[in-house]
Amino acid sequence: IQDLGAADGLLRIGSVSVNILPVVMTLINCIAAVIYTRGTPFRENIQIYVLAGLFLILLYPSPSGLVLYWTMNNVFSLVKNIVLKEPYAMSEDTEKAPSLLLYLGGTVTLTCLTGAVIPSALVASSPTDFVELLAYKNPSTYVISTLCISAGCFLFWLSVFYALASDRGKRRICLGIWLLCGIALLDYFLFAKDMGIMSSELQYISFPVFTLNEMLVQIIVLAAALLVMVVIWKKKTGIIGVIYAAAIVSLVLFSRFYIVSINRVISNTDFNVYDLSTEPYFNLSTKGRNVVVIMLDKAISGYVPYLFAERPELRQKFSGFTYYPNTLSFGMHTNFTSAALYGGYEYSPLAMNERTDMTLGEKQDEAVSVLPVLFSNKGYEATVIDPPYAGYTSWPDLSIYDEYPGVKAFHARGYFSVKERYTGVENSRRRSFFMYSLLKVSPMLLQPYIYDDAEYLRAEKPGKVNWDILTSWGVLANMKTMTKIKDTDSNTFMILDNEMTHEQTEFQLPDYKLTGNVNNDGLEKGYRVDDNGNRLEIPERRDYIEYHTNAAALLMLGEWFDHLKKYGVYENTRIIIVADHGDKLGDFPELILDDGTDMEQVNPLFMFKDFGDGEFKISHEFMTNADTPVLAVKDLMQDPANPFTGEKIDGHEKNDDLQYVTLSHYYSTVDPPNTAGAVRFTTDDEPWYSIHDDIFNKSYWKEVPEPGK
Repeated sequence: IQDLGAADGLLRIGSVSVNILPVVMTLINCIAAVIYTRGTPFRENIQIYVLAGLFLILLYPSPSGLVLYWTMNNVFSLVKNIVLKEPYAMSEDTEKAPSLLLYLGGTVTLTCLTGAVIPSALVASSPTDFVELLAYKNPSTYVISTLCISAGCFLFWLSVFYALASDRGKRRICLGIWLLCGIALLDYFLFAKDMGIMSSELQYISFPVFTLNEMLVQIIVLAAALLVMVVIWKKKTGIIGVIYAAAIVSLVLFSRFYIVSINRVISNTDFNVYDLSTEPYFNLSTKGRNVVVIMLDKAISGYVPYLFAERPELRQKFSGFTYYPNTLSFGMHTNFTSAALYGGYEYSPLAMNERTDMTLGEKQDEAVSVLPVLFSNKGYEATVIDPPYAGYTSWPDLSIYDEYPGVKAFHARGYFSVKERYTGVENSRRRSFFMYSLLKVSPMLLQPYIYDDAEYLRAEKPGKVNWDILTSWGVLANMKTMTKIKDTDSNTFMILDNEMTHEQTEFQLPDYKLTGNVNNDGLEKGYRVDDNGNRLEIPERRDYIEYHTNAAALLMLGEWFDHLKKYGVYENTRIIIVADHGDKLGDFPELILDDGTDMEQVNPLFMFKDFGDGEFKISHEFMTNADTPVLAVKDLMQDPANPFTGEKIDGHEKNDDLQYVTLSHYYSTVDPPNTAGAVRFTTDDEPWYSIHDDIFNKSYWKEVPEPGK
């Protein structure tokens, strides 16, 4: 109910809104009338039903808050009268004093199931996913916290009501717990199904839809089981204690198995815990020359015209930049593409595969060192921030720069938002684990309502916050803080990797602000239009919107550019904004080949601003993200060369050869074929394509066998 001051309108039939609460209230009144007047002729009590109908008419348009109050008051009165006044024919066994052992057996069973077995099974399915490298601890602590919550719910609070109840009330509580245990155990062990991929924040990629047949089968089985349990309760209550004892022992053994499994995986995993003890920064000189390279992971090139049409002020903020829409990356994942972006054409997947004298890890470390070492050797003050796959780990190993005293290296990802992200993830997980347990022991019919679009029945919806985005968002939000402007004539170089555009979430319109309570009703129209009238659809994908994160990132960079202009370092700073790859989102039909392959995944963002200022421009020159080193060193050095191989950095490889793209799906930190110790990328059974001159000309794309194999 969105507004308690208005009629509820909970049901819509076409364009007609129907108020449900007054109908529910009337049904409750009629049920109460039947119970209270049982044994008397209907015509003697007809005025009660007439009165109920009259209240339906009078209260139908009333505020939902009033009707909700009235309805719940009637429900409470009805239940109270049934419990306190209605006579029941009970067996001799039911009239006996309740057994404390039966009560404890049921509550301990529920506590073990929801507080230990279910959360430990979830964590054991992938223990490393629940390890926070920002603040390392064993993920078994989530089982402990869930067990505490479950014990509070079933052992403490139920015991409060149990202690206050009469003998008859205690007996009924014991019966209710007995039936609840049966439902919970059957739902989890018999009907629990694989519900798809779940994130470490307990959010399903796509919550399953249960079929009517599945739900009917479950209802029939549960009804039969409840009938048997009622018979057992009435006839052979001594067996119940044995059943409880067996259940508790089994659940404890299950929990122990899962906990041992979790600890085994954690103890055998070498976690590279985030070291965020050093504040990241880089210097820019007012009188020298500054070169800045910013890699936005998976930034989508094609969004730029639509964003600049939506926010025309960006043309001024990005003054001097040239946008290159006709840009290629050599693959669809960071482990295949970041090396070329940092080191040039010698580090394309094909070129790396041809070099068999080094491992992939060694070649990646070499690639991310090319520019900082080269600029440092030429007297530039060089800074590297969050180099991708340094040490061939997801959390960069900065020790690879220890042998280069002229290169400063920092971790920035997470530094500015570690507390907010850690607190948000922890608070969300601790509550969600227990609610997830309740979901798994509930009938299928109730599970979608308990899941509640990953909100798990929170009274205040915090919004769909992708907590992973905070670590990178904090970096872009603090670019001014990291920038130290020096009134000197020294030259500087800085290269930074930021993953904000990789971790999609919905931002608050119209300014694309990150907030925990996003409400874009009436603001997100679902499409954008560029200056040429082309239309870009913006569907919600898994509740996240890629366009929003890309827009937010460029708007934040625009604010940083204004800061550089204010302090007089914009014109003497060369800036490259580039992505390692794109994504296959189906946004642009011109990039979908005749065989259905979506080449948006290899169309990365590329924007270049040289020294000096000017107007924002668009160039359709054929580029690759391996041109990043070429433009970074342009006219600053005589015959610039790779400090490790001696090869010239001039981009001749682009003009002399076809470019080869691999669409291999292997991830270096997940799939063994592409681990750090491997010599070549494994692309078995994955397509390769050749391309030249224009990625938008479908006839230029050719699927080819793996080159050189």
